[in-house]
Amino acid sequence: MIFTIGQLTNCAVGPSGFLLMMTDHQYLTLLNQWALGILNIVLNYFLILEYGVNGAAIATATTLTVINLLRVLEVWYAEGLTPYSRQFWKPLAAGAIGGVGIYVSKIFFDGFVLLIVGSITGFACFSVALLVFGISPRDKTLLKKIISERET
Repeated sequence: MIFTIGQLTNCAVGPSGFLLMMTDHQYLTLLNQWALGILNIVLNYFLILEYGVNGAAIATATTLTVINLLRVLEVWYAEGLTPYSRQFWKPLAAGAIGGVGIYVSKIFFDGFVLLIVGSITGFACFSVALLVFGISPRDKTLLKKIISERET
Protein backbone atom coordinates (compact mmCIF):
# COMPACT_ATOMS: atom_id res chain seq x y z
CA MET A 1 0.00 0.00 0.00
CA ILE A 2 2.80 2.41 0.92
CA PHE A 3 4.72 1.69 -2.28
CA THR A 4 1.58 2.43 -4.29
CA ILE A 5 1.73 6.07 -3.19
CA GLY A 6 5.19 6.39 -4.76
CA GLN A 7 3.94 4.80 -7.97
CA LEU A 8 0.94 7.13 -7.99
CA THR A 9 3.23 10.16 -8.01
CA ASN A 10 5.31 8.47 -10.68
CA CYS A 11 2.22 8.21 -12.88
CA ALA A 12 0.89 11.66 -11.96
CA VAL A 13 3.90 13.57 -13.26
CA GLY A 14 3.77 11.97 -16.68
CA PRO A 15 6.85 11.64 -18.86
CA SER A 16 8.79 14.46 -17.20
CA GLY A 17 12.04 12.48 -17.21
CA PHE A 18 11.73 11.73 -20.93
CA LEU A 19 10.83 15.35 -21.62
CA LEU A 20 14.06 16.44 -19.94
CA MET A 21 16.04 14.06 -22.14
CA MET A 22 14.26 15.14 -25.33
CA THR A 23 14.91 18.82 -24.63
CA ASP A 24 18.69 18.36 -24.35
CA HIS A 25 18.82 18.06 -20.57
CA GLN A 26 20.15 14.50 -20.48
CA TYR A 27 22.86 15.42 -17.99
CA LEU A 28 20.25 16.72 -15.61
CA THR A 29 18.47 13.38 -15.97
CA LEU A 30 21.75 11.60 -15.24
CA LEU A 31 22.18 13.69 -12.10
CA ASN A 32 18.60 12.87 -11.10
CA GLN A 33 19.27 9.14 -11.50
CA TRP A 34 22.39 9.35 -9.33
CA ALA A 35 20.54 11.33 -6.69
CA LEU A 36 17.67 8.83 -6.82
CA GLY A 37 20.06 5.92 -6.33
CA ILE A 38 21.94 7.49 -3.43
CA LEU A 39 18.77 8.70 -1.72
CA ASN A 40 17.17 5.27 -2.11
CA ILE A 41 20.20 3.46 -0.63
CA VAL A 42 20.46 5.81 2.35
CA LEU A 43 16.74 5.79 3.12
CA ASN A 44 16.52 2.01 2.71
CA TYR A 45 19.44 1.45 5.06
CA PHE A 46 18.01 3.51 7.89
CA LEU A 47 14.34 2.69 7.41
CA ILE A 48 14.83 -1.06 6.99
CA LEU A 49 16.76 -1.14 10.25
CA GLU A 50 13.93 0.69 11.97
CA TYR A 51 10.78 -0.67 10.26
CA GLY A 52 11.79 -3.77 8.28
CA VAL A 53 9.93 -4.40 5.04
CA ASN A 54 7.62 -1.45 5.65
CA GLY A 55 10.74 0.73 5.87
CA ALA A 56 11.81 -0.42 2.42
CA ALA A 57 8.39 0.52 1.03
CA ILE A 58 8.51 3.91 2.76
CA ALA A 59 12.04 4.56 1.45
CA THR A 60 11.19 3.66 -2.13
CA ALA A 61 7.88 5.58 -2.09
CA THR A 62 9.65 8.62 -0.67
CA THR A 63 12.41 8.41 -3.25
CA LEU A 64 9.97 8.08 -6.14
CA THR A 65 7.88 10.98 -4.87
CA VAL A 66 10.89 13.29 -4.37
CA ILE A 67 12.51 12.53 -7.72
CA ASN A 68 9.26 12.92 -9.66
CA LEU A 69 8.35 16.21 -8.03
CA LEU A 70 11.90 17.36 -8.73
CA ARG A 71 11.51 16.41 -12.42
CA VAL A 72 8.30 18.44 -12.71
CA LEU A 73 10.05 21.45 -11.19
CA GLU A 74 13.03 21.00 -13.52
CA VAL A 75 10.82 20.82 -16.61
CA TRP A 76 8.98 23.93 -15.45
CA TYR A 77 12.21 25.81 -14.75
CA ALA A 78 14.15 24.65 -17.84
CA GLU A 79 11.36 24.65 -20.43
CA GLY A 80 8.51 26.63 -18.90
CA LEU A 81 6.16 23.65 -19.25
CA THR A 82 3.85 22.17 -16.67
CA PRO A 83 1.69 19.05 -17.03
CA TYR A 84 -1.11 20.61 -15.03
CA SER A 85 -3.65 23.31 -15.70
CA ARG A 86 -6.54 24.80 -13.76
CA GLN A 87 -8.80 22.20 -15.35
CA PHE A 88 -6.81 19.46 -13.61
CA TRP A 89 -8.48 19.96 -10.23
CA LYS A 90 -11.95 19.04 -11.47
CA PRO A 91 -11.40 15.31 -12.10
CA LEU A 92 -9.17 15.09 -9.02
CA ALA A 93 -11.85 16.57 -6.78
CA ALA A 94 -14.53 14.43 -8.45
CA GLY A 95 -12.35 11.35 -7.88
CA ALA A 96 -11.96 12.26 -4.22
CA ILE A 97 -15.73 12.64 -3.89
CA GLY A 98 -16.20 9.28 -5.62
CA GLY A 99 -13.72 7.77 -3.16
CA VAL A 100 -15.76 9.16 -0.26
CA GLY A 101 -18.85 7.54 -1.78
CA ILE A 102 -17.06 4.19 -1.93
CA TYR A 103 -15.83 4.59 1.64
CA VAL A 104 -19.34 5.32 2.89
CA SER A 105 -20.55 2.18 1.08
CA LYS A 106 -17.85 0.22 2.90
CA ILE A 107 -19.37 1.24 6.23
CA PHE A 108 -22.73 -0.34 5.38
CA PHE A 109 -21.83 -3.28 3.11
CA ASP A 110 -19.18 -5.95 2.68
CA GLY A 111 -18.23 -8.72 0.28
CA PHE A 112 -19.80 -8.95 -3.16
CA VAL A 113 -22.57 -6.50 -2.25
CA LEU A 114 -19.91 -3.91 -1.42
CA LEU A 115 -18.32 -4.46 -4.84
CA ILE A 116 -21.58 -3.79 -6.64
CA VAL A 117 -22.95 -1.01 -4.42
CA GLY A 118 -19.54 0.64 -3.94
CA SER A 119 -18.85 0.68 -7.69
CA ILE A 120 -22.22 2.18 -8.50
CA THR A 121 -22.02 4.70 -5.65
CA GLY A 122 -18.46 5.74 -6.50
CA PHE A 123 -19.27 6.15 -10.20
CA ALA A 124 -22.45 8.11 -9.44
CA CYS A 125 -20.64 10.43 -7.00
CA PHE A 126 -17.80 10.97 -9.48
CA SER A 127 -20.20 11.67 -12.37
CA VAL A 128 -22.41 14.06 -10.45
CA ALA A 129 -19.41 15.94 -9.05
CA LEU A 130 -17.89 16.24 -12.51
CA LEU A 131 -21.16 17.59 -13.91
CA VAL A 132 -21.47 20.08 -11.03
CA PHE A 133 -17.88 21.29 -11.56
CA GLY A 134 -18.55 21.64 -15.29
CA ILE A 135 -17.23 19.78 -18.29
CA SER A 136 -14.70 21.69 -20.37
CA PRO A 137 -15.52 22.60 -24.00
CA ARG A 138 -12.62 20.41 -25.20
CA ASP A 139 -14.06 17.39 -23.38
CA LYS A 140 -17.53 18.08 -24.78
CA THR A 141 -16.10 18.23 -28.31
CA LEU A 142 -14.22 14.97 -27.76
CA LEU A 143 -17.34 13.26 -26.39
CA LYS A 144 -19.43 14.42 -29.37
CA LYS A 145 -16.77 13.13 -31.77
CA ILE A 146 -16.66 9.74 -30.05
CA ILE A 147 -20.46 9.44 -30.13
CA SER A 148 -20.67 10.46 -33.80
CA GLU A 149 -17.99 7.92 -34.78
CA ARG A 150 -19.81 5.14 -32.94
CA GLU A 151 -23.03 5.86 -34.80
CA THR A 152 -21.39 5.45 -38.19
